[in-house]
Amino acid sequence: NVKTDKLSLDSKNTSLYVKWDSRWYYKTGIVNGKVDCSISGAGEFAFLVDDKPPTIGSLTPKNGSNINNSKPTISCKVGDNLSGISRESQFAMYIDSNWVPADYDITTGIYSYQVSQPLKKGKHEASIKIIDNQGNLATAITKFVILGKY
Repeated sequence: NVKTDKLSLDSKNTSLYVKWDSRWYYKTGIVNGKVDCSISGAGEFAFLVDDKPPTIGSLTPKNGSNINNSKPTISCKVGDNLSGISRESQFAMYIDSNWVPADYDITTGIYSYQVSQPLKKGKHEASIKIIDNQGNLATAITKFVILGKY
C-alpha cells in the first residue's frame, strides 16, 4: 500500500508495473491517491506512464469492400504497447450499431465474431472499441457491402 500524493504522479496515465524477464507488466493503477496491491516476492517495480491507446489492425472485411458472404467473420488484430488488456469487458464490437458477442484469443491477439444470422444485402458497418488497463481507448470502423440475393 503506497500513498502517491507526494510523488507528483498523473494518476490518469500512470500505474505500477513489475519487471519480469526484461519486460514491464501492468500491476495496478493509482486509485484515490494510492496504490494498493499484493506482491509475491522481491523484484523491480516502477511507476510508468501509458498514454497510448491499444492498436487495432488488419480489420476485416476491409473498409469499402464488397463481399458475397452474408455471414462474414468480422475480425482484427489487437495489441497494446504497455498496460495491456486483461478483461473481456475491455472489448466491444458492434455490427450496424448492435452489440455482438465477439471473442478475443489472447495467444494470437485476434478479436473476432462470426456472423450467425445472414446480413441483408446492402451497406453495413462494424465498429470495435478497446480500452487498455490504463483506460486508453482505441476505436476502428469498417464499412462494407453485402452483394447478391440473401
